[in-house]
Amino acid sequence: KPLKLVLENFGPFLDSQMVDFTELDEIFLISGPTGSGKTSLFDGMVYALYGELPGTRDPLRIKSNFSDEQGTARVILDLRARGKVYRIQRSLTFSRNRKGELNPRKDQSIFELRGEDKKEVPVPEAAKLSDLNRFVVELLHLSREEFSKIILLPQGEFQKFLEEDSKGRQEIMRKLFPTE
Repeated sequence: KPLKLVLENFGPFLDSQMVDFTELDEIFLISGPTGSGKTSLFDGMVYALYGELPGTRDPLRIKSNFSDEQGTARVILDLRARGKVYRIQRSLTFSRNRKGELNPRKDQSIFELRGEDKKEVPVPEAAKLSDLNRFVVELLHLSREEFSKIILLPQGEFQKFLEEDSKGRQEIMRKLFPTE
């Protein structure tokens, strides 16, 4: 369950914007006009969890068009999973190479297990980024692709789910409702 999401220079959000999901009911609706940042909220969650955007989105689109061309986009996600509270922070820095092309560089990924008193509980740092990514998959029991299909169901993708053959739908449903 997402608890708090902070987006900094991410998507349409300039500077730092925060969504506190604890202020919302269990079921809520995110609505707004086209271009207001609805999809960016979900992109931010996926980027925090998996270090990549959902589907085949271009990583150069992470950084806000309203911020300087070069600089850092950052996402912080607090979430509750398996009775514990975690914080994952990831950032992406953009700079120009010698040819003048804009290149993203994954900066740091910070992972914390947070105590009930909201103080950080020391967690051994992942030796590699791949360790953090593997931990998230094990924690959620979902890969980025599965999370995108099952949890997000991106715009326009629901029709594809409906049109899947029975085997494809069955795979997705088994992930959602583990049964033997």
